[in-house]
Amino acid sequence: MDYVIYFGELHKAYSGEITIGGSPDCTVHLPCADLDRVRARIFAGSNHRFLEILTAPESNTLFPSIGQARRVDFRPFEIGSFTVQVRETRLDDVINRLDTPDQCAAAVEDLKFFGGHAKPAIPRLLKNVMGQNAEMRQLSSEALSRFNISFETSNRLQVVECLRQLLFDSEVEVRMNAVSVLAELGEVESLRACLADTSPLVLLQVGRLLWKHTHAAGDIPSVLEDALSKARAKNQIHSLEVQICSLLVEMNEITPCLIPTLVAAMRNQQDSHAAGELLVAIGTPAAATVLIDLLKDSNSYTRRDACGALAGLPAYSNIIVPALIRTIDTEGSNAVTLWAIKTLRRFGTNARIAAAAVHRARQRFTRLPSFESPEFLVREADSCLASIDQSRSKEQ
Repeated sequence: MDYVIYFGELHKAYSGEITIGGSPDCTVHLPCADLDRVRARIFAGSNHRFLEILTAPESNTLFPSIGQARRVDFRPFEIGSFTVQVRETRLDDVINRLDTPDQCAAAVEDLKFFGGHAKPAIPRLLKNVMGQNAEMRQLSSEALSRFNISFETSNRLQVVECLRQLLFDSEVEVRMNAVSVLAELGEVESLRACLADTSPLVLLQVGRLLWKHTHAAGDIPSVLEDALSKARAKNQIHSLEVQICSLLVEMNEITPCLIPTLVAAMRNQQDSHAAGELLVAIGTPAAATVLIDLLKDSNSYTRRDACGALAGLPAYSNIIVPALIRTIDTEGSNAVTLWAIKTLRRFGTNARIAAAAVHRARQRFTRLPSFESPEFLVREADSCLASIDQSRSKEQ
């Protein structure tokens, strides 16, 4: 008989202790005489998985193995009279496979490992019961029955109504997948029911799809601002805020919160490169000014990314070039200096006043130890100077 135990999200599962054996306190309790008072643990090491015997009676054959880590990875292994196998499967990957005729059967089978945690798959399964592929309809109907969902016929109205109800499910992943499937079915107006959702992830998803299908801003910008506010309140700074900003920029909605949010992302090194590109896309004097201010940030990675982003704003070279000259003369990081020089090279003629500063940087590079790649840095400085000189000669 097969048994499946679900441990949840990968990192969270391994951050705790997964124990296995005959001891009653084991996470995976295997009741049999040859595992009596045996306690082992399964743990991750890089991309491998290991079994280590923690305790065992002296009379047990596993006693000599105490403290030894045995690599089991994802192959079946024996412990006592049981055969055990570690499986790690992303639910999102399984759900995506439900769309593919030759992978649907295996995906439906894999959903069984997640038990009730497979609920985010329901929207995709609902779409399948309306499809043309008879096998996929049958497999999806059987999978839905495990969630007590059944249809006598694959009636579109019934399916759409069920999907609309899922827009108010307690699980964020269920709501997001319902939003996606409704959009695929052309039920775009149904998505407006989610405009007051509490999750910034759902609000972003709804905003994206409404914009994609209607190209009418309407109340989407205010919804996205609400999503930004919710993301901050939930401390979800990461890439989510940058993604929300990206959609606002795509819609050409330069809201008051946009530039401060992108600056914060660069300072926190959360999708800093993407945030810099969005500031360039905004392309206003205010965007150029905040990037220049970031050249003085305490984080060298932020300063480097600011240098790189400024290359995309040649229209403001009159204020950018002097700032880069100051950076070259005061910067302690060779990596930041290098990016300042690269940006100056992009400005050509407009960077002619930086030639002396680049020469000074070149001289410093020649004195660097070999492990800091002075030859490469000198070549980059020479390339910048050649670009400036070439531009000057063309003018003459």
